[in-house]
Amino acid sequence: MKELDPLCFKDSIGYAVTNRGELIPCCRCDEPTNLEDPLFKDLLSVSKISDHDNIQNILDTKEWKQFYTNLSNNIGPLVCWHTCIKDKEDKQVQTFSIIDPDTGEIKHKQRR
Repeated sequence: MKELDPLCFKDSIGYAVTNRGELIPCCRCDEPTNLEDPLFKDLLSVSKISDHDNIQNILDTKEWKQFYTNLSNNIGPLVCWHTCIKDKEDKQVQTFSIIDPDTGEIKHKQRR
């Protein structure tokens, strides 16, 4: 049986913010099929950043906690199964940039 190995549990992938102002577990979650997933819709219902004082308040909601509980039990939207399946044969490399706010220097990093 296939299992999930969520990259978000290992800090191998970061949170993302949609152009609608919603916090999501990772940038790969912002795709049409995923946005229609009933469990993911529950998560989005409490993820509007402007409705909260800080990001931690979003992460502390029962919907976010349930999402992570579901992932630990191999229940997740299709995008999680495409991105975070355990022992995936075609390991993808994520490249991202970090901009130092003090110097403006751009640093590139890669993660598997």
